[in-house]
Amino acid sequence: MGSHSIDTLSYNSGVSDKDYANLQNIRPVEIVHDWPGTNPRGERALTWGVPVLSDFMPKEYFVKGPMRSIADFNQCYEMALVSERFRDVVEALEPGVHQFFPAQLYWRGKKPVEEQFYWFVVCNALDSVNAEHSPMPPREVKYSPRYEKDFTLYWKTFAPDTKSYDPVFDRVNIGNRHIWVDKYLVSGPKAYATNVFKEACEAANITGISLGAYGDLEHFVVA
Repeated sequence: MGSHSIDTLSYNSGVSDKDYANLQNIRPVEIVHDWPGTNPRGERALTWGVPVLSDFMPKEYFVKGPMRSIADFNQCYEMALVSERFRDVVEALEPGVHQFFPAQLYWRGKKPVEEQFYWFVVCNALDSVNAEHSPMPPREVKYSPRYEKDFTLYWKTFAPDTKSYDPVFDRVNIGNRHIWVDKYLVSGPKAYATNVFKEACEAANITGISLGAYGDLEHFVVA
């Protein structure tokens, strides 16, 4: 799940300098050291698929260029800046699961954008790959001196000859979730979604979002 273009809005715009500097200070609500992506200080928590504290979330976003229709889904600073319509789709499928932090958008001259937008944080972190059916090589286990325990490392999704592997997802591990971050897939999309979510976005005419980076998930998700 991603946007049609990288940093759709922030190419010529963005949050204030202070808010941009504070992005690195965003921390998870709870640091759980159960996979390689976590760390003692909680850095890069926006990519974990867990709830984050609101202390340093940006409050404003400045859009340069002519006044125009803004897409419902925009990828910015490792987060998604989304519309009320996108929020409605997510809440209809997974009410109260994910985080939406209000963001006031402004045009040039600090003229407010009338529509309400939110910073969207995915809050499902899953081990969603079916190891038996996936073509990737087995994950390695490595001891971490920092944590004094073994960690099972990330999936390797590229072969030495640069051939890429398409993961096969597991319906049992995914359960009734529709949007998630896989804790052990780091080289693909930042978040994954079911066909149910994809169809809901299409029915609501959600703009700006790119779904199906691995094709139709219905062909990959197995029991």
